[in-house]
Amino acid sequence: MDERCRVCGEVKPLDELYRAAGTRDGRRGECKACNLARKASWYRADRERREDRHGLEVAEFVGGEVYELERQVRARALGLRAA
Repeated sequence: MDERCRVCGEVKPLDELYRAAGTRDGRRGECKACNLARKASWYRADRERREDRHGLEVAEFVGGEVYELERQVRARALGLRAA
């Protein structure tokens, strides 16, 4: 069974759409690729607000592992100086 992504318009298999219990068919309307692209775009656009809110320098996503912000927050919480 396939479904059309409401963002890119491509017909994709159901395993390429996230599940959503509150919807009629149990899947989100956008494919995983479009969802990830939207979140990445929001993350880049929201960088300044996060820096103001946390008072920390926010680095880009490093190697798919840990955000620099999380590392700095942990170091600050432990009383360590973030390098």
